[in-house]
Amino acid sequence: MSVIRTHALDLLAQCIATYVPELKGKICAGPTEAPKVRQWPHLSIWPVRFKYYPDQAHQHKELGSTRVVMNVGRHEALVQLRLGANTHNQRLYLEEKLLNVFLRTPGRPGVLVNFIPNCHDATVAWELDEDEWENELAFSKKWFSIMTVLGQIPALVTRDSVYTIEELRLSLTEDLSTDFTTLPSSAVETVSVEEDGSITVV
Repeated sequence: MSVIRTHALDLLAQCIATYVPELKGKICAGPTEAPKVRQWPHLSIWPVRFKYYPDQAHQHKELGSTRVVMNVGRHEALVQLRLGANTHNQRLYLEEKLLNVFLRTPGRPGVLVNFIPNCHDATVAWELDEDEWENELAFSKKWFSIMTVLGQIPALVTRDSVYTIEELRLSLTEDLSTDFTTLPSSAVETVSVEEDGSITVV
């Protein structure tokens, strides 16, 4: 699992813990952590599938004069939220609070947006895939339910030795039969090409 995908799951866990304090310290993002899932209630954020969708590369962020971060597509993540509770009523209460984490965003209910500062300020969107919980009664009278969300995670890569054009010059001549480097300066006209496409004689 790439670093950005791991950070995206961790940040989702942190966001849920903020709005559902009953689950703080009891959320597992990714592989199960036994001490956490032995506590009740608890939540496991389980990635079921990642699928990569390529796109035309474009610059996401500059890291220096010759180093940039490029966005080359997105990872689509199907993630299960597996909630465990002691009682049926506790499970229903926590289900409602978890749903509100995704429904509370003004203008885009059902979509939770996170910014990952330690991954070049990447933006991750978590969308409700199904807003209904699948309920089951497990052993020892413990109650479980599962809800799925879909994550849209940018695919970012770092590229070195990338240079930008600060000045573009074009040399013109009417004599194309002679080696350009041997032509006298009077036979060559040099212009500077500006950002808007206009030219200036230099």
